[in-house]
Amino acid sequence: MTAEADVAVPATGSLTGRLDELCALHGVPGAALGLLVDGAVTTTTSGVTKLGVDGVPVTTDTLFLAGPVATTWTATMVMQLVDMGRLELDVPVNAYLMPELRLADEAVADSVTARQLLSHTGGFYGDAEPPPFSGRDALERTVAGFDELQQMHRPGSMHSYCPAGYVVLGRLIECLTGTTWAQALGDRLIEPLGLRRTFTQPEQAMVHRLAVGHLRRPGRTDLVPVDEWLLPQSAGPAGGTMATSVADLLAFAQLHLRDGRGPDGRYLLSPASARVMREPQTAVADPDSGATWGLGWEIIRSAGPLVMRSRGAVNGQESQLVLVPDLQIALCVLTVGDPGYDVATTMISEVIEQLTGVADTLAPRIGAAQFGAGTIEPADAVGTFGGADMEITVELTSDGRLHGTYRPGFSKRASSPPFQAPLTPAGGTTFRFASPREPHGSPWLTFLREGGGEGPATHVVRGGRAVPRR
Repeated sequence: MTAEADVAVPATGSLTGRLDELCALHGVPGAALGLLVDGAVTTTTSGVTKLGVDGVPVTTDTLFLAGPVATTWTATMVMQLVDMGRLELDVPVNAYLMPELRLADEAVADSVTARQLLSHTGGFYGDAEPPPFSGRDALERTVAGFDELQQMHRPGSMHSYCPAGYVVLGRLIECLTGTTWAQALGDRLIEPLGLRRTFTQPEQAMVHRLAVGHLRRPGRTDLVPVDEWLLPQSAGPAGGTMATSVADLLAFAQLHLRDGRGPDGRYLLSPASARVMREPQTAVADPDSGATWGLGWEIIRSAGPLVMRSRGAVNGQESQLVLVPDLQIALCVLTVGDPGYDVATTMISEVIEQLTGVADTLAPRIGAAQFGAGTIEPADAVGTFGGADMEITVELTSDGRLHGTYRPGFSKRASSPPFQAPLTPAGGTTFRFASPREPHGSPWLTFLREGGGEGPATHVVRGGRAVPRR
């Protein structure tokens, strides 16, 4: 199937106009968009890199933090090691790590596999503050500090987004290649793909035009530039340090659209590995994520056509990359400011509908997968659920309705204030639970039973993270 025969590519002017509209509507200072259709690239931009007198226009060469999109690059390098015969996905990672991984639950540390880490089913707490380590041993020292990470659920029993798992994978890459994660990224992807605007070190990126993240002040609606541009090196494999442009991001997408074939015709990833990365590994309960998760990719649609995504936010920047392999389409939106998710999701959904005829591609999915399907009695939802970053108490009111109280953990008190709100049924075991003070936070709460069955919920999911009943 070719774009010339079957796909009417939107004009650059129409893309620019719509991006301008969405940025103005959601108060996003700046954004860049890249569209790849059957090998042809279209790029456009909107707004400025930073609010204030020192703000300059976003250009197509502006570097944005890739954020969690970088996890798919980490996953790609893991699968390269599988291709080389150096790694087996279902062998415990401690067979390869030196020193070995230690967690609060030692049995999990000794059994968790690369497949589970790639699909975010390892089950241990994943959002610990990245330590300010730098140098060649940054990841080694970071992983050594995971020995007290709480176990949230049994490995493989459910999906819970876990950046710490990708830090372990980054360390795994180091152990198997004998170099740093950043150097491996350069050797195995950046250089072979011919990328000229993708960097993991600030001293490399700072000579280029940079987008600066913006966050909302607590209790206010205005955006202010962040105090620190990127995260420490210890967060690199999970998406804290990689900066890139829309064109470079589309070049990476092209690698996966071509089933692992690089620009010179050489396979950087085997077709088998490229395809298995987009095969469903686990169901997902968060309505704002794909219905299932592969190895480094969200699977938004499994057929008609297949749609997969990598996305997330870091330090006030939002990134999304969506691929439609059957039609050789890739689309990315990089934004400045924490409302950027709304801009990116709307823009990508509209363009995909125009190109494929499939509407509401990125709309919330409630009860569509194994987790979050079925029903739950109000009494089985009552209780307190909590982990390191949040505590949610669900109570039954006198009129038989559910009401929740959210309390953030210490690390999120500045960005995610406590609130109380009713739980409004949305379908399946998912409820709307929205904070009036956090308009861009997750508005969903999904109850799960680990292992299935009946009875009280064992976990709740908010923002892609599962936390257990206390």
